[in-house]
Amino acid sequence: MEQSGSSEGDRADRPGRMSDYWLCQCDCGKQCICRKENLRSGVTRSCGCLQEAQRKVNMKKAIHFMDGTCVERIACRKTFSNNTSGHRGVYRRENNRWRASIGFQGKSYNLGSFATYEEAVQARLDAEKRLYDPFLAKYREENS
Repeated sequence: MEQSGSSEGDRADRPGRMSDYWLCQCDCGKQCICRKENLRSGVTRSCGCLQEAQRKVNMKKAIHFMDGTCVERIACRKTFSNNTSGHRGVYRRENNRWRASIGFQGKSYNLGSFATYEEAVQARLDAEKRLYDPFLAKYREENS
């Protein structure tokens, strides 16, 4: 990260701030405003591109794909916080019927429309056993 402008850099106007800020040119070409103390101490080393690059490296280590499917996503059967029905892949339709669906290997499968929530959940669970369980067993066998 270099300070732009003269050899001392360009001070950035930041009204109401106690610290000095500098307009800097990142190695990637982007400009950003940085605190002088963070530049001196090495806390700020980029415009954010280094963190993004490291995040991508970490994601590749943490997430494993096989045949177009994220292994961790299907291995974890918990319900996400934004789910409103209480079960993954199950939701209520406008006509008060329940729809069950499942995603696998880049495709979405409609499992049917059901009169009760319990029927839709059971259809989803059956599909998980039929699709996910053999896939996960194969993955574990190949990667153990």
